[in-house]
Amino acid sequence: MKVIVEGPDGSGKTTLIQLLLAQPDLELELMPRSSSSTGGPVKDLAKWVEHDLRRFGPSYRALYDRYPLISELIYGPLLRGYLPDKFTNPHWMQQQWRKLCSNPVLIIYCLPPLARVREAILSDPANQLEGVAQRIETMYWLYYAAMVKSPTTITWVWNWCQPDLDALAFRIKYDC
Repeated sequence: MKVIVEGPDGSGKTTLIQLLLAQPDLELELMPRSSSSTGGPVKDLAKWVEHDLRRFGPSYRALYDRYPLISELIYGPLLRGYLPDKFTNPHWMQQQWRKLCSNPVLIIYCLPPLARVREAILSDPANQLEGVAQRIETMYWLYYAAMVKSPTTITWVWNWCQPDLDALAFRIKYDC
């Protein structure tokens, strides 16, 4: 099973991931990131995705801080002005989504109020990719659109207004 934590910078993904990793009964393993907050994506992002989708079966419990099939579609065009190689190929993208969803996957969208996200971004400008602060509202709404149109059957919105870690942990443990 893959648990993917998505959302714009400043939405609380890292905090939520730390909370989930502290839940011993979930037995989640944090996977290497495909991009960093200040350096952008790995060199061959399509190869990273293809490799990742081949290496784990349904019983593996992997936790991701973003996943390129979601986040790159937002960050690539907005911050770099393009999508990498295969990400512009609809057939390749659909194939990768089918592979991703062929095993249990839970996508958690961190979408606290936009004002809270803006505040977090502005309070820590050194840990942001160039252009994030200027485009955070667009990124926020693109994540909202991704969440609404998510092709997976299991989606969880984590908005930090009424956090219920026990309910989320239960869902990870028993529904996935």
